[in-house]
Amino acid sequence: MSDTDIEYGPPHVDDLARIVELVNGALGPRYRSSADDPRCREVVQRYCDGDGKGAVVARHRGVVVGLCFFDITPILAPTYLHARGDMMIVDPAYRGRGISTTMIRAAWRLAADRGASTFLTKTSTPQVLDWFRSLPELHERGAYFFLDFHSSLLEVDR
Repeated sequence: MSDTDIEYGPPHVDDLARIVELVNGALGPRYRSSADDPRCREVVQRYCDGDGKGAVVARHRGVVVGLCFFDITPILAPTYLHARGDMMIVDPAYRGRGISTTMIRAAWRLAADRGASTFLTKTSTPQVLDWFRSLPELHERGAYFFLDFHSSLLEVDR
């Protein structure tokens, strides 16, 4: 397989089962979703429709092998819109081929085309942090923390 065998574009609702498979494989047992759950279909549908969200997927022979999802939200910025990366996942069998770099750059273009002033991305994974630092377009600023209002729904290791 060569890199030219990979095609990039928007996700489709028909990709739901494969998207859920990739997400479940990457995020582990605490974040399991089911393609049979209507709420899951609704979330993926929003990324497909661009309803405040955006997405780029990578396909090999029609099968999704990578995904990059992001939100576009109002913010006090020059265009009053801000994009924030939600998740990026590449099937382990397809890593090391530049798929993430191509997807995130396509996501940046899509967000800018939709009027976003900025694109925030974050990670807690050291390898991904090193990759972000290797992208000349990105500027590192501080660290991000979050408050989980529904911690009882997750198993938190402390």
